[in-house]
Amino acid sequence: IQEQMDFLNDKYKGSIRLLHSPQIDVSSSQLREIAARGQDLSSYVPERVADYISDHHLYEVKTNG
Repeated sequence: IQEQMDFLNDKYKGSIRLLHSPQIDVSSSQLREIAARGQDLSSYVPERVADYISDHHLYEVKTNG
């Protein structure tokens, strides 16, 4: 894994980091649906990520009016 991370870091001039976290059985689509309903994501993602999604109204369904 480290070799692949080094390759991608060099190729894209980025900073890829390996995070150790518990594995959860949820898809990104499911997370977007949960966020769109205004439900709490903090049991699925780090608190700072949940706060960012909420604060910036990401994935909310826009209505006319």
